[in-house]
Amino acid sequence: MKTLPPPLPDITQETSLKILGVTFSNNLSASDHIRNDVSESAKTLYALRVLRYHGLSDAGLQDVFRAVVISRLTYASRAWRGFVTATDVQHTHKLYFSTNVVAKKTYIIKYELNELNR
Repeated sequence: MKTLPPPLPDITQETSLKILGVTFSNNLSASDHIRNDVSESAKTLYALRVLRYHGLSDAGLQDVFRAVVISRLTYASRAWRGFVTATDVQHTHKLYFSTNVVAKKTYIIKYELNELNR
C-alpha cells in the first residue's frame, strides 16, 4: 500500500470521502459504507417489531422493509459493489435474513440480494 503524501500546513488529510451518500476509504474500500448501512438498517429491526406488535400486516411489513432496508442496502450498489469484501456481503445477507424473519418470512426478496452480488 502506498503511503500518503506529507500533510500540507493547515489542511487536514481525511481517511474517507463520502460521495453522493457512498463512503470510500483512502484504500478504495467501501467497507465503511457497508458497515454504516448494516448498522443503520439493524436499527430498523426495532421499528419493524413495533409495527408488527401494533398489527401491521405481513404485506405492510414487507413494504416498510423494502422501502427502508432494501433501498438503503442497494442504493448506488453498482458504484460500490466492486469495492467490498466477501465479509461485507455476508454482513448484508445476515442482516437481510434476520430482518426477513421479523416480516414472518412471507417470501424471500431475491432480486435485491442479487443486486448486491453483481
